[in-house]
Amino acid sequence: MGKYTGRRELLEETGYECGHMHYLGQLFPASWRCNEVAHVFYTDEILSYTEQSLEAHERIQVVKIKVEECLNQIRDNQIQDSELTYAILQVILKGMIVR
Repeated sequence: MGKYTGRRELLEETGYECGHMHYLGQLFPASWRCNEVAHVFYTDEILSYTEQSLEAHERIQVVKIKVEECLNQIRDNQIQDSELTYAILQVILKGMIVR
């Protein structure tokens, strides 16, 4: 998945249009079951918001939380999403988010 696909998916699934996206890497979210690869991006350039444009089978609720709250929820096992935990770790390790 390229940054343009990532930008399009962000807009469709969240309603947010963004500027520059940073590629954080890839991971295998379910390596024990399949060889599907997830490509993970980060942006802090939110340009505009419109309504989500979800497909009929998609149910996505956008939740905004502060980084520290996200880390607390990961620590407390309230957030269990592999892509999100990978992304938050990468942006902290790469210095994109300073705690």
